[in-house]
Amino acid sequence: MTFEAPIYLLALVLAAVPAGLYLSRYLKSRREMFPAAVFLYSRDMTPLRRLRGRQIGVAFLRMAIAILLALAFAGPMTGDPKIGGAYGSGERIVLVLDRSASMSAQGDSRAGTLFGDAVQLALEIVEENPAARFSVRVCPASGPARSTWLGADRARDELESLEHGFGRCRLHRNVRTTLAKLPAPAKLYVFSDLAESGPEGAALADLAREAAAVRLVPVGEPGAADRGNLSLSGVAVRGGSVTAVVENPGLLAGKVVVTVQCGDWSGEVEAELDPAQVSVVLPLPAEGSFSGTCHAFLPEDVLALDNSVAFDVRSGEKPQVLIVDGNPSGVHAGGPAYFISNAIRAAGDDYTVVRLAAPEFSYARLASAGVLVLVDPLPMPRYLEQAVRDFVTKGGRLWLLAGSNVATWKPENALLSGVQLRECVTVPEHPFRIEWIDKGAPSIAPLAALPMSQVGSWTSTRHTAASIGESGGRDVSASEFAPVVSPQTQSVLARFSDGVPAFSLLRLGSGEVAIWALAPDDTNGNFAIHPLFPVQVAATVRGLLPPMRRVSAPPECVVGARCKVAQPGEKRKLFEAATPAGSRRAIAGQSGEVHCAAPGAYHTMEGATRHLAFNCVVPASERVLVRTEPADHASPAEASQSPPPLPRKTRYGASLLAAAMVLLFLDLWLVTRRVSAER
Repeated sequence: MTFEAPIYLLALVLAAVPAGLYLSRYLKSRREMFPAAVFLYSRDMTPLRRLRGRQIGVAFLRMAIAILLALAFAGPMTGDPKIGGAYGSGERIVLVLDRSASMSAQGDSRAGTLFGDAVQLALEIVEENPAARFSVRVCPASGPARSTWLGADRARDELESLEHGFGRCRLHRNVRTTLAKLPAPAKLYVFSDLAESGPEGAALADLAREAAAVRLVPVGEPGAADRGNLSLSGVAVRGGSVTAVVENPGLLAGKVVVTVQCGDWSGEVEAELDPAQVSVVLPLPAEGSFSGTCHAFLPEDVLALDNSVAFDVRSGEKPQVLIVDGNPSGVHAGGPAYFISNAIRAAGDDYTVVRLAAPEFSYARLASAGVLVLVDPLPMPRYLEQAVRDFVTKGGRLWLLAGSNVATWKPENALLSGVQLRECVTVPEHPFRIEWIDKGAPSIAPLAALPMSQVGSWTSTRHTAASIGESGGRDVSASEFAPVVSPQTQSVLARFSDGVPAFSLLRLGSGEVAIWALAPDDTNGNFAIHPLFPVQVAATVRGLLPPMRRVSAPPECVVGARCKVAQPGEKRKLFEAATPAGSRRAIAGQSGEVHCAAPGAYHTMEGATRHLAFNCVVPASERVLVRTEPADHASPAEASQSPPPLPRKTRYGASLLAAAMVLLFLDLWLVTRRVSAER
């Protein structure tokens, strides 16, 4: 006789409780019989003795119920004596199965995926060791690791019920922690597709060489130099175009076809594969024909989880020009913002113009802007400067009109860090003139058709010199200051007569910054009232405006890791995705962080509109499916013949539980009968 869970035998001490309750009645007081009582109750002594005997029987009955329940939960069983000895002190085997994203790649014909192959290999270990006790674990785990040791039958059931999950598995750390808690004779089998060439695989292989108890079981085709996997690692948006990055870790040759699906519309583009990665410009539907989420797909290969990525296409939106007036009053009829807003409105109705005073500028206002115009802005708080910089680097357009307020900025400001700004002032008799323009720049095309004498009549009496560094413009003088951006990102389109750039364009991340080196007002020469002023303002805004079709790439989160997709302090947001593993949900807490459990595109509902929130992608380390044959590690099965059938065992837990229920009903009958008799 052996027990499946001998820990429950400790509950046998509860059998003493009914006996203790019965005896406690006689320890509370000592009985004294009076002579008169003996005379009066002598005829009733026989019923009292019968009642005491019934009480003793009920106490023994309840002790038997406690004993039967403890034995039933302990799982008594009989069978082969050898099996019984093994369950008490036999071999212990821990089966650790890697179920990270790469284990969902196609395996051999018997299981479909590498994780299915790992389960089959683990079942072979169980069949070969019928007398052992097993502990089944997965990495990453869905909860705290259990220390329960299972017999061969229950271990087989546990393995067959496992489902593939997703996440980031630190297999080396997991195995080392598990190994430290194992009894000395235990063995630990690790089923994974990790390559020894990678850092995690190398660390795991070193651990297996150090510890004799660790056995690595390779999953997949050993010695494969190329699993033929291509990955869509993400998309980048520049202007109205979308560029997808196709990674080629297997060094495949030939061409790849990327398919784009936008609602009912679909398109394809073919690209030549590069040994490492290739950027592919994706086709998009005609402007105004679609608004919503588009998906880009790669052809089906061995790992399907990294073959798609989503992005947003919105059409028919009227872009907004947001003007932030740096004048402290916010309203000045002869100030720069007044002239700028009037010139933009006169240029047409292709966009809306919103004019704000500096104190009204906020995150919410910035989110709605197509073009942000900062008119001689006051130094902003650090967080707001950083927000504007993020707006530009993610594809936004900024037009900065410099002036005396901008000249007070420090070089360490977040918006244009490293830029030196200084005021240049002359007298009205000798104003600064536009002396040179870049006739090949589209943003200054309205001036390129005019003679320089007419352009040179455009004057100002003060401006702000922005020293940015070496430039990629065609006629730019050197600067004594260190560059804030790379030389290829700055273009000078016009210059004043003192050699200072009057109009510059900077590339900052995916967006653009236009710097006009003065603040046009009614006291600054003829700059604001010159006929060329409204013409150039309209050309500048048109050059900076995003296309009517607005394309945006959502943030990317790595499966199994936390990432920030919401503002801290917001109420909890719910995100939903239709993934290959079925419908999944993710919730962002008070910190704004979310944990996605499976790859896919996650959406959120804002009112009645469904928005693409973020892409959950496979970690970069999981996209490389090259695995080498581990050296000097045990394989799962060496015997060619089928394993012998498991011995038949008999379990008694259910019978003992049924007997306990019968005794419980008998106890209830005795107690209720006694109460009826007393009444």
